[in-house]
Amino acid sequence: MNNLKHIHLKLTLIIFISIALACCNDSGPEFSPDFGDVGCLGCTKQSSLSEVVAIATRGTWRITYYWNRDHEETASFNGYNFTFGADNILTATNGVNSYTGNWNVTNNTNSTDYLRFNFAFTSPPVFQELPDNWNFGILYGSEMQFTYQIESENKTSYITFTKNI
Repeated sequence: MNNLKHIHLKLTLIIFISIALACCNDSGPEFSPDFGDVGCLGCTKQSSLSEVVAIATRGTWRITYYWNRDHEETASFNGYNFTFGADNILTATNGVNSYTGNWNVTNNTNSTDYLRFNFAFTSPPVFQELPDNWNFGILYGSEMQFTYQIESENKTSYITFTKNI
Protein backbone atom coordinates (compact mmCIF):
# COMPACT_ATOMS: atom_id res chain seq x y z
CA MET A 1 0.00 0.00 0.00
CA ASN A 2 2.82 2.38 0.91
CA ASN A 3 4.59 1.53 -2.37
CA LEU A 4 1.41 2.38 -4.31
CA LYS A 5 1.21 5.80 -2.63
CA HIS A 6 4.86 6.38 -3.49
CA ILE A 7 4.26 5.55 -7.18
CA HIS A 8 1.17 7.77 -7.25
CA LEU A 9 3.14 10.65 -5.71
CA LYS A 10 5.94 10.25 -8.28
CA LEU A 11 3.48 10.22 -11.19
CA THR A 12 1.73 13.32 -9.87
CA LEU A 13 5.06 15.10 -9.49
CA ILE A 14 6.15 14.15 -13.02
CA ILE A 15 2.87 15.42 -14.49
CA PHE A 16 3.10 18.66 -12.53
CA ILE A 17 6.69 19.32 -13.62
CA SER A 18 5.83 18.49 -17.24
CA ILE A 19 2.96 20.96 -17.24
CA ALA A 20 5.09 23.64 -15.57
CA LEU A 21 7.89 23.21 -18.11
CA ALA A 22 5.47 23.26 -21.03
CA CYS A 23 4.01 26.54 -19.80
CA CYS A 24 7.35 28.29 -19.45
CA ASN A 25 8.49 30.12 -22.56
CA ASP A 26 10.94 33.00 -22.72
CA SER A 27 10.33 33.64 -26.41
CA GLY A 28 6.83 35.06 -26.11
CA PRO A 29 3.36 33.63 -26.19
CA GLU A 30 2.36 30.45 -27.96
CA PHE A 31 0.26 31.67 -30.89
CA SER A 32 -0.29 28.93 -33.41
CA PRO A 33 1.27 29.86 -36.76
CA ASP A 34 -1.83 28.78 -38.66
CA PHE A 35 -4.21 29.89 -35.88
CA GLY A 36 -6.16 26.66 -36.13
CA ASP A 37 -9.83 26.71 -36.93
CA VAL A 38 -11.28 27.80 -33.61
CA GLY A 39 -13.20 31.02 -34.08
CA CYS A 40 -10.71 32.14 -36.67
CA LEU A 41 -11.44 35.24 -38.68
CA GLY A 42 -8.92 37.01 -40.82
CA CYS A 43 -6.59 34.11 -41.38
CA THR A 44 -8.14 32.78 -44.57
CA LYS A 45 -10.40 33.93 -47.37
CA GLN A 46 -13.39 32.77 -45.32
CA SER A 47 -13.44 36.24 -43.76
CA SER A 48 -14.16 39.33 -45.73
CA LEU A 49 -12.61 42.70 -45.11
CA SER A 50 -16.04 44.11 -44.35
CA GLU A 51 -16.65 41.48 -41.61
CA VAL A 52 -13.43 42.37 -39.82
CA VAL A 53 -14.05 46.11 -40.16
CA ALA A 54 -17.60 45.72 -38.81
CA ILE A 55 -16.35 43.87 -35.74
CA ALA A 56 -13.44 46.24 -35.04
CA THR A 57 -15.66 49.32 -35.24
CA ARG A 58 -18.15 48.05 -32.67
CA GLY A 59 -17.24 49.53 -29.29
CA THR A 60 -13.89 50.26 -27.71
CA TRP A 61 -10.88 48.01 -27.21
CA ARG A 62 -7.86 47.87 -24.92
CA ILE A 63 -4.44 46.30 -25.38
CA THR A 64 -4.26 43.38 -22.96
CA TYR A 65 -1.03 41.92 -24.29
CA TYR A 66 1.89 43.33 -26.24
CA TRP A 67 5.08 41.31 -26.81
CA ASN A 68 7.65 43.43 -28.62
CA ARG A 69 10.26 41.18 -30.25
CA ASP A 70 11.77 39.77 -27.06
CA HIS A 71 10.02 41.40 -24.11
CA GLU A 72 6.58 42.36 -22.87
CA GLU A 73 5.39 45.98 -23.07
CA THR A 74 1.71 45.67 -22.17
CA ALA A 75 2.01 48.15 -19.28
CA SER A 76 2.85 50.96 -21.73
CA PHE A 77 -0.79 50.90 -22.87
CA ASN A 78 -2.55 50.41 -19.53
CA GLY A 79 -5.59 52.63 -19.16
CA TYR A 80 -5.96 53.43 -22.87
CA ASN A 81 -9.14 52.64 -24.77
CA PHE A 82 -8.91 52.34 -28.56
CA THR A 83 -11.69 53.19 -30.98
CA PHE A 84 -11.44 52.01 -34.58
CA GLY A 85 -13.69 54.70 -36.01
CA ALA A 86 -15.22 55.79 -39.26
CA ASP A 87 -13.03 57.15 -42.06
CA ASN A 88 -10.15 55.00 -40.76
CA ILE A 89 -9.59 57.22 -37.69
CA LEU A 90 -8.04 55.41 -34.72
CA THR A 91 -8.33 57.07 -31.32
CA ALA A 92 -6.61 56.11 -28.07
CA THR A 93 -7.67 57.83 -24.88
CA ASN A 94 -7.08 57.31 -21.19
CA GLY A 95 -9.45 60.00 -19.91
CA VAL A 96 -6.67 62.61 -19.75
CA ASN A 97 -4.71 62.18 -22.97
CA SER A 98 -6.15 61.47 -26.40
CA TYR A 99 -4.14 60.45 -29.46
CA THR A 100 -5.33 60.05 -33.03
CA GLY A 101 -3.98 57.78 -35.72
CA ASN A 102 -5.11 55.87 -38.79
CA TRP A 103 -6.18 52.27 -39.34
CA ASN A 104 -7.41 49.97 -42.09
CA VAL A 105 -7.72 46.32 -43.05
CA THR A 106 -6.26 45.09 -46.35
CA ASN A 107 -5.32 41.89 -48.09
CA ASN A 108 -1.75 40.85 -47.34
CA THR A 109 0.41 41.92 -50.29
CA ASN A 110 2.34 38.64 -50.09
CA SER A 111 -0.77 36.47 -50.11
CA THR A 112 -4.44 37.12 -50.69
CA ASP A 113 -5.16 34.33 -48.18
CA TYR A 114 -4.41 36.57 -45.22
CA LEU A 115 -5.63 39.94 -44.02
CA ARG A 116 -3.45 42.77 -42.74
CA PHE A 117 -4.57 45.01 -39.93
CA ASN A 118 -2.74 48.32 -40.29
CA PHE A 119 -2.60 51.12 -37.74
CA ALA A 120 -0.28 54.03 -37.03
CA PHE A 121 -0.01 56.94 -34.61
CA THR A 122 2.04 60.13 -34.93
CA SER A 123 2.42 60.48 -31.14
CA PRO A 124 3.29 59.69 -28.34
CA PRO A 125 6.57 57.85 -28.97
CA VAL A 126 5.41 54.57 -27.38
CA PHE A 127 2.44 54.49 -29.78
CA GLN A 128 4.63 55.47 -32.74
CA GLU A 129 6.88 52.48 -32.05
CA LEU A 130 4.04 49.99 -32.65
CA PRO A 131 4.54 48.18 -35.95
CA ASP A 132 2.04 49.40 -38.50
CA ASN A 133 1.08 46.33 -40.53
CA TRP A 134 0.01 43.33 -38.47
CA ASN A 135 -1.06 39.93 -39.71
CA PHE A 136 -4.63 39.52 -38.57
CA GLY A 137 -4.76 36.28 -36.66
CA ILE A 138 -7.62 35.35 -34.40
CA LEU A 139 -10.88 36.96 -33.51
CA TYR A 140 -12.79 35.00 -30.92
CA GLY A 141 -15.13 36.12 -28.25
CA SER A 142 -14.03 39.62 -27.46
CA GLU A 143 -10.36 39.41 -28.54
CA MET A 144 -8.43 40.27 -31.68
CA GLN A 145 -4.91 38.83 -31.89
CA PHE A 146 -2.23 39.92 -34.34
CA THR A 147 1.35 38.96 -35.17
CA TYR A 148 4.12 40.98 -36.77
CA GLN A 149 7.13 39.20 -38.25
CA ILE A 150 10.51 40.92 -38.09
CA GLU A 151 12.21 38.62 -40.58
CA SER A 152 15.57 40.40 -40.53
CA GLU A 153 15.81 39.70 -36.78
CA ASN A 154 13.96 36.37 -36.86
CA LYS A 155 11.61 37.73 -34.18
CA THR A 156 7.86 38.09 -33.83
CA SER A 157 5.78 40.69 -32.04
CA TYR A 158 2.30 39.88 -30.73
CA ILE A 159 -0.58 42.13 -29.71
CA THR A 160 -4.01 41.37 -28.31
CA PHE A 161 -6.90 43.82 -28.23
CA THR A 162 -9.74 42.93 -25.87
CA LYS A 163 -13.16 44.50 -26.31
CA ASN A 164 -14.39 46.68 -23.45
CA ILE A 165 -17.72 45.50 -22.15
